[in-house]
Amino acid sequence: MYRPTSLAEYTGAAGVKTLAETVAITARTDLMATPHVLLTGLPGTGKTTLARIIANESRLPLAEFIGEAVEYPDILAKIDHIGPPGCIVFLDEIHSANPKLLERLYVLMEDNQVIRDNTPSHCDGKVVVIGATTEKQEL
Repeated sequence: MYRPTSLAEYTGAAGVKTLAETVAITARTDLMATPHVLLTGLPGTGKTTLARIIANESRLPLAEFIGEAVEYPDILAKIDHIGPPGCIVFLDEIHSANPKLLERLYVLMEDNQVIRDNTPSHCDGKVVVIGATTEKQEL
């Protein structure tokens, strides 16, 4: 099965492609705030592929996690390991993630801060969060 790796190869809906391009461009520049993204859809509709395309196009490393299997320290360790200029954090099956993890991700998304020892601190690079779910109503 062929999976596209760039926007040039992606043949999905025009609106989705435009959104992906906007996220990728803003993630690789400091011209404006980068939007975080929630991808929804049935299994097998390309949510993970689209997240990978956004990472490729943004030229930022992709840190992939599965909602039910990840804890905040896992994400924090990956962000710290990658360092500047930042990364794309992709959380597949985000609807199954621990609610406490989601609360900490909100701080990251809103303020670009990570929580260490219950204290927020500024992140050393731009972090863009992309979530994917088949269960939008569970969020």
